[in-house]
Amino acid sequence: EYAKSKTPIASWEGVDREQFLASSNCVSSLMQGNFTHEQRKAIIENWETNFTEDLYHIVSSETFQLQTNKELFEKIISVTTKNEGKCMRAAALRFLAAFQPTHLSTVVTSKNLWELYHILRPFGLSDYKGQSDIELSNHLQVYINNQYSSDDVYLRSTYVWRVYNLVEEWKSANGMKLIEE
Repeated sequence: EYAKSKTPIASWEGVDREQFLASSNCVSSLMQGNFTHEQRKAIIENWETNFTEDLYHIVSSETFQLQTNKELFEKIISVTTKNEGKCMRAAALRFLAAFQPTHLSTVVTSKNLWELYHILRPFGLSDYKGQSDIELSNHLQVYINNQYSSDDVYLRSTYVWRVYNLVEEWKSANGMKLIEE
């Protein structure tokens, strides 16, 4: 709603702004992989000039806007690495996923996205031909949306992560053999 109304992040309810930028939020947990305090400050300072229009565009569209997502991803990286900040790709993808729960999965690290892709392939997930984690995230989310339709946006947006967590639990308890079976 904030993005649809082009509300500056400084005007968000404090709890919403803090939740959005927190290490662990409703999208995913990125304890050490989250933006630093300085990077979060840079995001807030650059909100209107770098993010408002693109966010409005992606949340106002019914279809996935790949090019706008890629451009916005690059802007996030640029703003957060400007003063020699570490590149936090997973945090940048989580930023995008927060605004697009029906288009992007809540799995945000490249390693986890690829692992989940390989786990889901035997269950009918089509080949991935894309070039980026954004595209792979969308590919996984589209599969989930098609396989497990639900009016509950939160459930749909977190289902990929839930599957990933379940597989990780199984691997820890029983090894990969059980998953393969």
